[in-house]
Amino acid sequence: MLRKAPMRRARSSLNPRLGRGARRASPKAPPSAGRGRRLAPGLEALEGRVLLSLNFDPGVDPSDFRVTTFASGLDYPYGMTQLVDGSLLVATSRPASTSYFNSTGQLLRLSDADGDGVADGPGTVLYSGLPGALTSIERAGDLILVISSQDGSERISVLRAGASPSDPLSLAGSIRLAVPPGFEHKVFALETRATPGSPGSYDLFFNLGAAENFAATTETVRVSGLIDGTLRGDSLYRVTVSDGPGGLSVSGLTRIASGLRNAAGIAVHPASGDLYFEDNGIDTPSNRIEPLSADELNRVAAADVGGAAEDFGFPSNYTAYRTGTLVGGAGVQPVVAFQPIPDPRTGAESEGPAEIAIAPSAFPPGFNDGVFVGFHGQFNLGIR
Repeated sequence: MLRKAPMRRARSSLNPRLGRGARRASPKAPPSAGRGRRLAPGLEALEGRVLLSLNFDPGVDPSDFRVTTFASGLDYPYGMTQLVDGSLLVATSRPASTSYFNSTGQLLRLSDADGDGVADGPGTVLYSGLPGALTSIERAGDLILVISSQDGSERISVLRAGASPSDPLSLAGSIRLAVPPGFEHKVFALETRATPGSPGSYDLFFNLGAAENFAATTETVRVSGLIDGTLRGDSLYRVTVSDGPGGLSVSGLTRIASGLRNAAGIAVHPASGDLYFEDNGIDTPSNRIEPLSADELNRVAAADVGGAAEDFGFPSNYTAYRTGTLVGGAGVQPVVAFQPIPDPRTGAESEGPAEIAIAPSAFPPGFNDGVFVGFHGQFNLGIR
């Protein structure tokens, strides 16, 4: 987790094919294609649960935090959102054989009526039949939005909830992306918020990453379905989703940010309205296990969201991994650049931020005023 504190810079990539690790950092904060790393926090057994051993802030009481296995045996659970009754809707990808990348997307509802931190049974599938490799899911009122990143079937599907949270979902439409073959970082993350000043409408933020590891993207990507348009890579976009008496509509395709290798985690701060997102760092071309630039947490202030697209510098401006050297120096500087803790050569490493979340204000002190960041790991190796 990243807390409010001084702020700095870095970068990386989330192609679920190229992954990374896990960690809690220190200023505020947030997956990626390319690398992975070791966990910084330790885990120790306690009464059948796990007590987090946190070593970063003397003001944090480790006994405030316990980890339970909420549910197990799930098919690639990558992304979840909370339904109106507090139950969880989890994006899973049921493999055709053994591959996440050749799978069918299913949305699984898990509930915990007694509040013991363990799901009440195996859950219920509310929708099946989406293209697989699901990477992100969010709720916007009665709508559920989910990303499929399977090759040749990239899209954002929009589903409508039933009368109760346990009812099956129905497919209302989709935003389809004609991503060229070999595009290294596609659409992986989304976030929603109520559109300011427009009741019943929601802003949908999503990314389109870089076609290559260490080069500006020259290809464009056509979108069709609920909205038509053209996307440029290395970017973050916004559309407005409305679902009123006239039916479902999507409008206002706007480029919010550029110069991003792969912004595979996005969150809107509920109080400030600021837009936070990570960016996955560049892999060293001659050794893609080793980062060239650091992963980043970035921010666009609420007042600037929807104005001129802000440039965050990829590919020629970044913070070097391990040394912290600022290369180039142009572009908006990050809130955080993730470096090894504590020593740049021997310290614990985390790579591939994948999804981020604003810390709930009701969390204990030390964990209630920042951003939680999950790290995917190194390629398909995960944490090492």
